[in-house]
Amino acid sequence: MNKRDAYWDNAKFGLITLVVFGHLIEPMISKDVGMTNLFHFIYLFHMPAFVFISGYFTKGRMTTSRLLRLTLDYLVLFLLVQTLFVAVTKWMGITQYAFWTLQPAYIYWYLFAVFIWTLVLWGIVWINHFLQVSLWYFVAGSIMVSVYLGFFETIGWTLSASRIIVFFPFFLLGYTFRRHKLTFPTSGGAKVFGLGVGGIAIVLLLRYPEILNFQLLSGTSGYVSMGLGLEGAGIRLSLYALQLLLVYAFFAWIPRRYGIGTTLGAHTLPIYVGHGFIVKAMIAGSFYDNVESWYLVWVGVATILILVLLGNFPMTLQLSKWIRVDSEQKNAYKTERSDKLSG
Repeated sequence: MNKRDAYWDNAKFGLITLVVFGHLIEPMISKDVGMTNLFHFIYLFHMPAFVFISGYFTKGRMTTSRLLRLTLDYLVLFLLVQTLFVAVTKWMGITQYAFWTLQPAYIYWYLFAVFIWTLVLWGIVWINHFLQVSLWYFVAGSIMVSVYLGFFETIGWTLSASRIIVFFPFFLLGYTFRRHKLTFPTSGGAKVFGLGVGGIAIVLLLRYPEILNFQLLSGTSGYVSMGLGLEGAGIRLSLYALQLLLVYAFFAWIPRRYGIGTTLGAHTLPIYVGHGFIVKAMIAGSFYDNVESWYLVWVGVATILILVLLGNFPMTLQLSKWIRVDSEQKNAYKTERSDKLSG
C-alpha cells in the first residue's frame, strides 16, 4: 500500500477549499466590488497551483495501460460528467449549456485538460529521450508558445484550447519539479516572503483591475478580445512571473503534518465534480438574487458543508477500476490519480 504525503494532501485541501469558495462567490462578483477583488485574487494563483500538482504527480512514460486508464479516468469521465451536468442544469431551467458542443461546460474543462496535458507531456518526454536536454528548456518554451499564441483570436473557448495552452507551463513545471526532486521551503523566511508577494499581488489587483481581470486570469481569451495589442504579450509574461511567485508563496504556508483537512485533501475529485451541480442549484433557487454583505457568511458555511459531505462521498469516480490489473499496479495508479486530479 502506498503511503500518502500529508504535505500534498494539505495543499490540495487548501486549494479545493478555494475552488469551492471561489465558485460560490462568482455569482456575486457583478454586485459587489469587494467580492470581485477577492475572486480575482483567488484566481491569481489557485489554478496555477492546482495544475502544478497535477503535473507533479504525472508519470512521464506512456504505457498501454496508462493510456487506457488516462482515457477512462479523464476523457470518458469528462464526457459523462458534462452530459449529466447539462441535463441537470436544463432540468433546473438553466439553458446556457448544450449537449452537442465543442465547448466544455462550466468547470469540467479541467478533466479534458488533464487528458491533453498528459498526452503532450508524454510527447515531450519522448522527444527529450533523443534530445537529452534539460526539461527547463521545455518549460521556458511552453511559456513562450503561450505568450505567442495569445495573438491568435481563433484560439479561445473551443475545446478550452486557450486555457489548456495558457496553463500547460504549470503542468510541465510540476513534472519537472518532481523529476529534479525539488521541494518548496516552509521556513519562517519563506512564509514572510510569501506574505510579501501576496501583498504585492493585492496592490496590483487594486491598482490595475482593468488589466488583471477574469479574461486574463482564466486564460480564456486572446489579447485583442481583451482590448490589448502588442503589450498583451508583456502582460501575460509578467503575469506568469507573478503567478510563479504566488505558487511559491502558497506552498510555503502548507503544513507538512497531518491535519484536519488532510483526509479531505486526498478525496478532491468528488468535491470538484459535485460542487458545480450545487452552485448551479443555488443559482436556480434564486439564492443570489439579493446579495448582501452577510451572504459571505452563508457562502462560508456552504463551503464547509460541501467539503465535508462531498469529501466523504462513498462512491468512487475512478472508471479504470474495471480494468483487470494486478493489485500492486492498481493501488499505485489509484494513488497517482488521487494525487494528480485536484481541480
